[in-house]
Amino acid sequence: MYSDHAPEDVMLLSDVADMLRNTAPEMVEALASRYRILTLLHDDQPIGRRNLSTQLGLTERVARKEALILKEQGLVDFSLEGMYLTKKGYEIYELLKKYFQNRTGLKEMSQRLEKALGIRKVILSPVVNPEDQTAAQKELGKAAAHYLKKLIHNDSIIGITGGTTVQSVIDSFRHEKDHLPGAMILPARGGVGNRAELQANTLVERFANMLGCQYKLLFSPDILSKDAISSLKNEPEIKALMALIKNITVLLFGIGDAMTMATRRGLNQEEIGIINSRDAVAEAFGHYFNREGEIVYEISTIGISLEQFKTIENPVAVAGGLGKKDAIVSICKLHPGLILVTDEVVAKAILNDTK
Repeated sequence: MYSDHAPEDVMLLSDVADMLRNTAPEMVEALASRYRILTLLHDDQPIGRRNLSTQLGLTERVARKEALILKEQGLVDFSLEGMYLTKKGYEIYELLKKYFQNRTGLKEMSQRLEKALGIRKVILSPVVNPEDQTAAQKELGKAAAHYLKKLIHNDSIIGITGGTTVQSVIDSFRHEKDHLPGAMILPARGGVGNRAELQANTLVERFANMLGCQYKLLFSPDILSKDAISSLKNEPEIKALMALIKNITVLLFGIGDAMTMATRRGLNQEEIGIINSRDAVAEAFGHYFNREGEIVYEISTIGISLEQFKTIENPVAVAGGLGKKDAIVSICKLHPGLILVTDEVVAKAILNDTK
């Protein structure tokens, strides 16, 4: 469905766009407008014309006219449910996406951040309105989902954690049904917090239904005593699950800041005081880290271990918002093969810190 165009294709489009900008600027505006329509269809199709006009702030007459032009070009088609992208529409969308990312400097910024953090890859999502956290998280989820599709295959063993950020990634798969009967999705940790819809188990089942693959569940809270964890690991079902976790090929997880996660996990005031006094900024896999990625506190948890995390081929961390800046820097020090999905606001802040 998706096509990876060569860099020279993007350069050619950029040259043509620059020429049009100097000779026929109204055509560049039309290009940007139609790219917005293709983007909306890509993310939320099928969409009716009335819904399209509302979401993009167009009159219904203009929306109808633009839709007909895109249909004549073979980029969209109509059904009773609404408009949707054709195969050609997907290809043109991907080409335009690369062009507009290059134009806004996101590609160059992501490359600089990869070097600054010393990790494998950075994917940046644009932030139109920094005050709209819901929209920013949705864009983050879309960017992560788009890249995740390239990593998941029929023989993949996929681990996921819980939380709102991971939920936003899975939500971005909702319009795309796959059939990967050989793949397996696992919870990478036990339950954290009280919201059932954000638990790893809940998200595992939802994600598996979207991908048409197998899944296993972990019926245990994340925090347990060492004795309880040792006992649980001897249970046949838990033992089999832990063996599968050791073979995870793709891990999708959110990055939590230390104080938020300590509260969510229900740590007592003494433990929170220790974490705070040791300048912890991040939490992952039962460990609290300072900004240098050094362990400053450890708790007993069930699920993927820090040592196992460091051996995973495709670890995908998703986190956005300035409040996560130091936590992101910390977690990036744990695995040079990390794939980080974050937003441009965080990227700029981290790059400013490294000057």
